[in-house]
Amino acid sequence: SRMLSWPFRVWWSILFFLFFDYPTPLSIHSIIMAAPGSKLALRAVVSGATGATGRCLVPELLKSPSFSEVTVIGRKRLTIDPAFEVNQSKEESGGRLKQVIVNFDDVTAENGVDHFKGRDVYFCCLGTVAYYWLSVESTVLHLGVGTDPSNLTGALRRVTRHKAESAEGFRKIDLDLVVKLAESARAADVPHTSLVSSMGADANSYLLYTQTKGEADDTVAKMGFAHTSIWRPGFLIRRGASSFERWFTWLLFGTYTETLARAMLTDAVKSAEQRASWPAGEEEKLVRHFSTPTILQLAEFRE
Repeated sequence: SRMLSWPFRVWWSILFFLFFDYPTPLSIHSIIMAAPGSKLALRAVVSGATGATGRCLVPELLKSPSFSEVTVIGRKRLTIDPAFEVNQSKEESGGRLKQVIVNFDDVTAENGVDHFKGRDVYFCCLGTVAYYWLSVESTVLHLGVGTDPSNLTGALRRVTRHKAESAEGFRKIDLDLVVKLAESARAADVPHTSLVSSMGADANSYLLYTQTKGEADDTVAKMGFAHTSIWRPGFLIRRGASSFERWFTWLLFGTYTETLARAMLTDAVKSAEQRASWPAGEEEKLVRHFSTPTILQLAEFRE
């Protein structure tokens, strides 16, 4: 019976982790009603487009009448899932979708500026882990019945960087590269940056994952964009996940990556409309943190 109690202890520990110090949900009224709808021709840059969120965000942007151009920067080309019903060949031949292949090891804040000039919003979906510590199956093996409880602490620490080769490699992408690209966007006068972070992100956390995400959030928030949107969902339910993975993350109050992508689109459009209404010379510097309740509300909005 003692062994059987461990899954329940882990369950409540995870729930506590998800909801402890949960950010107060941002009222979407100030976003949706920020300015009357208007015809936009926004130009976007997306990094991390082949990841769990990015591969959902790019087709959402292409389907939106508010975006005239989407530039994807990454190590490899993005192939859009046919299920999104986006004609990738047509979008690329027409110049609406552009793909720039770069070696991120060679990117600096200075030489990356050209990728961002003349753009209206930068979406950063970079990350070596698409959601807290999953692949779910391996996590359950670590934490499930039959696991030696003395190994629990070590397992929790290891799985937070499961897909990175090392702690240094993890921080190189989730902190250093995130910051360098944001600095490039800021130097190019991009007015809006939209960063996918994580629930529990805190620079003072003792967990590598949440600590690194918190450091990146704090650094980008201080760069002085007109709009800074920081997305802190809980567990992400990725497109194409196994049935077991989707079920497990759903039990942990997970958020579908498609839902997060739609929320990011809504925020970008409404933020652009808001900036257009600002009097000349009176621009603001707004930083917004979005938690799961607000993400779900924003995702319901349609242009």
